[in-house]
Amino acid sequence: QQQQQQQQNLESKLRQHLDTTTTGETIQHQLHASLSECGWRDALTHRAQELIRQKKGGSTNVTLEELVSELISVGRATVPTEVKGEVVIRLQAVLETCHDG
Repeated sequence: QQQQQQQQNLESKLRQHLDTTTTGETIQHQLHASLSECGWRDALTHRAQELIRQKKGGSTNVTLEELVSELISVGRATVPTEVKGEVVIRLQAVLETCHDG
């Protein structure tokens, strides 16, 4: 129980820090750049185009909800481990700053 409360406090401090500074924006920009550089964004765009083409060939059109649902699961599953690691390292650095302050 106490450990869960400590984790919630750290998460709250992290969110507050990211919301009140430009750090969150910086991390987000770095994430977008990393995803572009590794080809993840292009691959996801290609997957979306494939889904649309597949549905066009069938009897129904793809709905926005179907497309988003598929792309979210594919997108999350295909983010490279290195990119995830970079984000984790950046967030840990922010947490250390929050914890010290």
